[in-house]
Amino acid sequence: RRDAVAALGTQPDADVVTYLAPLLRDPSVDVRRQVIAELAKAPLVHVRTLLYEQMQSDPDTLDQLVQVLSDLGDTSLAPQLIELFPNASHAAQLAILETLPQLQEPTAQPLIVRQLASSDAEIRCYAVRALGRIGTQTAMRHVVHAARDSDRTVRATVVRVLADACEVPKALNDERAIEELDRLSVDEDEAIARAARSILERWGRG
Repeated sequence: RRDAVAALGTQPDADVVTYLAPLLRDPSVDVRRQVIAELAKAPLVHVRTLLYEQMQSDPDTLDQLVQVLSDLGDTSLAPQLIELFPNASHAAQLAILETLPQLQEPTAQPLIVRQLASSDAEIRCYAVRALGRIGTQTAMRHVVHAARDSDRTVRATVVRVLADACEVPKALNDERAIEELDRLSVDEDEAIARAARSILERWGRG
């Protein structure tokens, strides 16, 4: 069925949406994912409506739907993602954290900050990256705070986010940021320590 969906999507004269929409209820996740991929090629208003409805009812494809709707540039996406996040699958939560910063929705920042306390280190890493992409003073201070995370992958993510800064952000030009980087410069993970020392040197604080 998935191959049939893909073939239908290549037919220029077919009313693709009419034929594909019922297949969004197909019992196979693979088929539904293929339908979503084909519908994404027809960025019409009623297609977006279908995809939004699917987002509310199909948690197994939510990660794909988040990416598709984001790629379509839908500015109304952020509030729905914030609402769906708590009950979303792990993959969908990662997709939401990846997407929210580019939507430039201020109300998303508290949700992202809360994920720094998640029991899942991967979620915490994505939250750190998301806050780095938001780049406000408040967001960057939370990035610095995450330097004390017990997981080395999260600390390494913090260092990468700080290293990506072209210059010392105003939010980081304070003793708290320097203190955390000093502590990371002697981290048990040598790669993290080396990167932290490099940042301090670049900022003239080495």
